[in-house]
Parts: sequence; C-alpha cells; structure tokens
Amino acid sequence: MSVDVPQFHPALGARIRGKPVVAGFPGPGLAGGIALEELFQALDPTPVAALRWESLAPHALVASGRASWPIVLADTGSVVLLKAETDVPGVLAHGFARGVLGALAEAGARELVVLEGLTVDLVSPPEGESKPEAWYVASDGGLAGRFAAADLKPLEDGVLGGVPGACLLWGPELGMPVGAIVGPTHPALPDPRAASALLAPLERLYGLPIDVAHLRERADELAEEFTRLARRLDGDSLEAGMYT
Repeated sequence: MSVDVPQFHPALGARIRGKPVVAGFPGPGLAGGIALEELFQALDPTPVAALRWESLAPHALVASGRASWPIVLADTGSVVLLKAETDVPGVLAHGFARGVLGALAEAGARELVVLEGLTVDLVSPPEGESKPEAWYVASDGGLAGRFAAADLKPLEDGVLGGVPGACLLWGPELGMPVGAIVGPTHPALPDPRAASALLAPLERLYGLPIDVAHLRERADELAEEFTRLARRLDGDSLEAGMYT
C-alpha cells in the first residue's frame, strides 16, 4: 500500500483526545531530540502509534535484533509524546506538518508543543536583557497565556525553520493550537544543557517532574572532553607546523 501522506498506524481514534502533545525533532544541538529521549526514559510511556510516510528516506531503528519505525507517538497518561529519530528534510516540512497536525486535530489532541534549539546567532533578546534559557512561540492566544503563566517569555526576534516552523504556520489553518519552547544551543554539537532548559518548563505547564540535573552534568563532561580534544588538535597542528 502506498503511503503518500503522513499517516499514523494504528489510527489514533480517541486515544489522545483532550491531551497535549509534546514533540521533538532532530535540529540544532539535537536539543529537541535529547529532550524527548529524556522524557521517554523518565516516564516510560505506552506506545500509541508510529508514523508512516514513504516520502521520507527509510530508516529502521534496530534494538535487540528488532526493527521499528523512527517517528512514534507514546502516551504518559496525561501527555502524549511525539519523538522523531530521523530527519525530515526542509522540502518535506510543510507536507509533514499538514499531515501530522491534521491527524492530531482529527483525534482531538488539545495542542502541540515542540521543543527546539536555536543557534545563538539567530535569536535576539529585548534590548538591555540577557538571553534566558528558553522562550516561547505560540500560534494561539490561550497557549501563549499558559506559556506566560509558566514564567516563559516570548521570543522577540528569531528564525524557526523546518518542521517546528511549518507546524507553527499550519496550526491555525488546521484548527490545532501549536507552540514551541525554544532555547539557545550549540549549532553543531549535541547540547544536553539546552535540552535541560527546554524540559524545565514542562513541570509548570503539565506537571511533568523531570530531573534534568544529570543532563547538565553531561553537558559539563562534554565541554571538558571537547576542550581536551581542541587542545590536543592545536598541539598536533603546532607540531606538524614545525616540519612544513
């Protein structure tokens, strides 16, 4: 059977009705992906459905000798998690967003909140203010109010592309409130610290008690590892320069 639009299998039915959906996709610093993996590890959600779309390059996730689809929905009881472990190319972002939002709206999901990192040079705080750890973007006034009540500030200036940007643009068209929690991240390297900042507001928003201390510890460890690597590479370059 050809799957020319994104479809969840099995069909969602009423299993996620009235529940918020929190999503993360591969992006800058892998911040959203790390955050969703942390939620899966901490909350052990019940699988709901997998996304199938033949327009995406095939990626089978393998664990214990078994293959699984790379984009899945799972239910924690109060919140539904949407985790993507494969990249959605920019040229497919609009079609992906329309398909996913349409399915979530039809199933009665309350809202979609995407966790996403932003490279530091693409965001600007209000004049005279330092960068906070996270901001919000919302396509819906009610969702914006809940973000503000959770002590998040709006992103005043920035660029949000790919699937998160497409979801924000298409949400109003498809009757699905969409928001994003975004934070500054390293543009190329995995950034657990950025992921921890994206997770912190979820306790205030949805009552999800996520301990992010070990993510910050891992960020410190990575910083030390990269510093050692950089020093070693600089030393190798200097040594090589002696013979050129």
